[in-house]
Amino acid sequence: MRALDIVSPVLMAAWGVGRLLGPQLMVAGGGHPTKEWFGMYYAGQVGKRLPVPILQAIDSFIIFGILLLIERYYKDRPVGFILAATMALWGLTRFYEERLWLGEIGHLGSVLVQFAGLALFVAGLVVMLVLHLRHAPGTSPPDADDHGPDDVLTSAGASGEIASPPT
Repeated sequence: MRALDIVSPVLMAAWGVGRLLGPQLMVAGGGHPTKEWFGMYYAGQVGKRLPVPILQAIDSFIIFGILLLIERYYKDRPVGFILAATMALWGLTRFYEERLWLGEIGHLGSVLVQFAGLALFVAGLVVMLVLHLRHAPGTSPPDADDHGPDDVLTSAGASGEIASPPT
């Protein structure tokens, strides 16, 4: 779980870079047709299209920034919290991307993607809430206190005395 907490923000940044570069070079990379100034032409599609890959890249970089802020300011967080936050944020943005820019009304695939995005959002929120409620402030992660048999631990007590090492 710790590794997933570390990797989640990196994956969001990588996803942003991939969405920024990859679809711009492929056929049919755009979203719904548009006449707006920000529309782009994509190979294999007629007319200007919403630049969904660029918007998805921006979303991914925003999520990356939010995850870094969580890491910086919620230092006493439970293990798995960053992963759950990634689930919630990405699920919500994926729902809105499909709903607003990509989806086809009445198309089963679009409805399923929207449902999956909402399910991921709700699951991420539930996991974040459960982890936060179960995590007592000031406690260390479960395996942080595990030391090998050769470790000698000493600590100063409240009175300044040095405790004897464990035997």
